[in-house]
Amino acid sequence: MKPTRNLVIFSILNLCTTILFVTFLDKGILIAEAEDAPNTYVTVLPLLYAMTWFISGLVLGKTDNGRKRRYNLGLAYHLASIIVTMLGILFAAVVFARFREWQFIVFSPIVMGISLVAHWLGTRDETKGIEKEKAFK
Repeated sequence: MKPTRNLVIFSILNLCTTILFVTFLDKGILIAEAEDAPNTYVTVLPLLYAMTWFISGLVLGKTDNGRKRRYNLGLAYHLASIIVTMLGILFAAVVFARFREWQFIVFSPIVMGISLVAHWLGTRDETKGIEKEKAFK
């Protein structure tokens, strides 16, 4: 299964934003701890990060040419999201000591793996987004 051009763009864009998010969030946490009050890094940055993921997935996923010929392109985007997120977690674990909590590093891949299996189970009976009961009526 070769990744599409839009999937590669989605992955690279979100890997860059994940690394930036983790870096600035670490800086924001340090500032918040020093000032003993939340700041814009901790409050606004997660919203911007989430919106980046949402908008890039929406735009690149809907305009992907592979949607016409590939079975379950959404699962490919889901897998790419998990891989990018895990790379971000590894980056944070290596660069910032405070993110080396074993519960977070172990629990995150388990939850993401469960979500991927649930996605696959929910869409495995569909052919290019059409349920087989509707296609063969």
